Amino acid sequence: MKLTKELALKMIEDYRGKTKSDRWIDHCICVGDTAGKIAKALNEEGYNVDIDKAY
Repeated sequence: MKLTKELALKMIEDYRGKTKSDRWIDHCICVGDTAGKIAKALNEEGYNVDIDKAY
């Protein structure tokens, strides 16, 4: 199985409402979004970064 952005989001969202707090889910999503933006910016500067994997 290849872990993709979509699969990771689904796996995380499956836990929403099942723990005391969902803040960790929101945090993970924000960190992933930021990592994706950084990877995209690096690609624009000529680096070869897998954006999906960075996410």
